Amino acid sequence: MIQTLSKAPKRWREDYDFKSKLWAITVVAVVATCSFQLWWFARTCFNEIDYDGVGYLGIARHIRQGQFYAAINSIRSPLISWLIAGLSFTDRDYLHLGKLVNVGSFLMCALLLYVLAESLWRSRLAAALATLLFVLGRGLAAAAVESITPDFLFAALTLVYFLLLLRALGEDRLRDWFSLGAIHGVAFLAKAFALPWLALCTVTALAVSGKQWKSRVARLAAAALIPAVIAAGWAAVLHSKYGVYTTGSQFRLNLVQWTLGAAREHRDPTYAVLTDTAKDYDEYVVLDMPPGSWMWTYPIDVSKALPKIMRVEMRNLPRAAKEMAVVETPGGLLAFLFALVVLVRRRRQTSPQTSTSSSSSTSIAWRFAVVTAVAAVSLVGAYSMLVVDARYLFPLMPLVLAVSAGFLTGEVDFDFRLWRKLCIALVIVGVVFSLTYRSSPFRTLTRDFQFSCYDAGHRLKAHGGSRIVSLGAGPFPAHGVGWEAGFKAAYFGGSRLVGTMDSLPQPTELNSLMIDIGKASPDAMLVWGRPDDPGRASLLASLALLYPHNSREKILDPALGEVGVVVFPPRPGTGGT
Repeated sequence: MIQTLSKAPKRWREDYDFKSKLWAITVVAVVATCSFQLWWFARTCFNEIDYDGVGYLGIARHIRQGQFYAAINSIRSPLISWLIAGLSFTDRDYLHLGKLVNVGSFLMCALLLYVLAESLWRSRLAAALATLLFVLGRGLAAAAVESITPDFLFAALTLVYFLLLLRALGEDRLRDWFSLGAIHGVAFLAKAFALPWLALCTVTALAVSGKQWKSRVARLAAAALIPAVIAAGWAAVLHSKYGVYTTGSQFRLNLVQWTLGAAREHRDPTYAVLTDTAKDYDEYVVLDMPPGSWMWTYPIDVSKALPKIMRVEMRNLPRAAKEMAVVETPGGLLAFLFALVVLVRRRRQTSPQTSTSSSSSTSIAWRFAVVTAVAAVSLVGAYSMLVVDARYLFPLMPLVLAVSAGFLTGEVDFDFRLWRKLCIALVIVGVVFSLTYRSSPFRTLTRDFQFSCYDAGHRLKAHGGSRIVSLGAGPFPAHGVGWEAGFKAAYFGGSRLVGTMDSLPQPTELNSLMIDIGKASPDAMLVWGRPDDPGRASLLASLALLYPHNSREKILDPALGEVGVVVFPPRPGTGGT
């Protein structure tokens, strides 16, 4: 292990017993709170599927069935789907295999964070505290159980990257920088954002390394080799399907859709009021950008796009800061800033006559903190120009906690102990507040809110319909059962979603909608809404005129009762229109 910052031997002897006991208590707290949270949220969320998870599971199903061309996707990074597909040889329950991968990645993050913090500070207490704050971070354990996304997997690989970065900073061998690049390449397969983000981290680490420029160039080349090969290989795979050399279309999709708002201006000519999803979603409800589609060809005028990007950046930065403050707590963020300032000051005060051990320890710690700070600013800034989602911050959160824990436990010498006590108090208050506030997952995820999607999917499966249209929004938009309801019902029903309408039609839209439905020729229509909704009643009356011999089945929720209807048109040859 590399040598890191430590306090004077006398102080270590004085508080060794106390810190050992505190470490043991903290480790027990980590295991207990982590286990309890996973159990608690699994009771209500383990059978749920999130919108992105539908896509990752669909790609895994394509791979498992040997449909490798269909599994190529420029929007979804492939690694998590590859893992699920590999596990599917033991069990075909893709949903719960995906949940196990996500939960496993979360637990791996906790373990790797412990190792990283201990390697950085040579303190078991700092490592245990960082891990405890991570597992108690608001929404993290819930997200691990509730969703299937690559963000925890990306976070785990990021922690491996920073562990290798510690070794590279300490031992400075070419093979260490090469290993760093290898993990960088794998992380790119987990999340495309890793390619530029970790490249910036590598460049920053070399910039503050103090080496001669030739040495820096050699190490940069060693670190860049594997990421370049993997990125070029994946770009060639994507080119075989899309005809475009790209490492992914996630950035373009988010920029065009969210930042520039072009999706609101674009109207597909297929239907008058329905949204044609058959072009963008396959039979497993996997979102794609078909070759030659408008998303690929949309012209981006930099002079016009830049002002919009800046406006979105200014709007999203406070949101991102709020998400960080909620999960890391204000005390954790303040401790990170104090640790960074103190380490940089100590580095400047280190004289050439300082012992090799002390100088090396200080050098590693402050460089690591600087790279983490650059990583934080770049990640928050990059995502703020597109769209802010708490899960996009997952790779950053454990890194900040690893540095913060050193300050909170006294591994970073600081003259003003009052500030440390203030940070500790703010951490405690922040954790308690985030776990008990009304938006805490403990207070919001009180039951399975996707029961209506299961029910609709069951009815679709029983009827054997393969093409469906979803009209209106589900009953729980705050829990991912709003506009997403049709997509999730299609997943659980094994059906293809060919058209959607996010809200029930206005009276003036009914005639156009009936024409659209006639064009779509669905085997079933999901009509979302309570029985007392006049919009639902008007829509069902129009469908009865279009299909006089249709059959209907209620979509039920255990708390609300009827929340929608599945309308089945008459099958060909049964005498209906």
